[in-house]
This record gives sequence, structure tokens and C-alpha cells, in this order.
Amino acid sequence: MPKEADYYRGAAESRAAAGEPAAGLDILKRGLEEPDLRKELLLPAGLFAERAGEITLAIRLLEERAALDPSLPEVHLHLGRLLIESGEDVARGRSEVRRAVDLKPALKTDSRVRRLLRSPASSSPAQSG
Repeated sequence: MPKEADYYRGAAESRAAAGEPAAGLDILKRGLEEPDLRKELLLPAGLFAERAGEITLAIRLLEERAALDPSLPEVHLHLGRLLIESGEDVARGRSEVRRAVDLKPALKTDSRVRRLLRSPASSSPAQSG
């Protein structure tokens, strides 16, 4: 299973490196159709959706990943950041960031994390897709 997921991630990164994050997202979407790979590809697909400007899709993918395994701080951190920066749900976003810190206390020292917990929203909201 990891080798197949690595293939999709690598192919997506190659497309992104060529300046085509949307093409990378399309590759990951194909991987998401494989039940054995879905859980492993939800986080990278969510991050690629964000890179491709599809914020609503990114949030949905990260929410699904968090529901499948709520113990991954990276998922909560990225989900919270997107909810805050997009203005989608700042209070819930802060809650997700706090959950990430609870799971990985070392995040408390990260200035970006502290900024997310303090700021009402980003000065430049992300586009919704």
C-alpha cells in the first residue's frame, strides 16, 4: 500500500514542480478512488487542493482525514489554518489548531501556530473552490 500511495504523491509533486498543481490534484483524486489508498492520500490531496485554489475541497478532504484518524496533529493544524485563513469558520479553526497543539505540544513554540491562535483571520482570505 505505501508504495502505491508514494507513486501518486510523487506523480502529483512532479506536476506541481512543473507549475501545474491542479494536474497534481487530479492525480491524487484518482488515487483517492482506490479504497486501500484513500486514508493515506487524503492529507496530501487536501494540501494539493489548497495549492490549486480549491479551498472548499481542501477543507472537506482534511475533515474526512481527521474523522478517520483524529490523532494526527498535521491534519488538525492544516485544517485549522484553512478554516481561519479562508474565514470559513475562525472559531472552529482555532479549535482545530488547539487540538494539533494538544497532540503535539512542541507546536506551542511555533510562531505561525501562535499567530493562528491570536489573529481573527488572515489579512488576505484564501479563495474558495
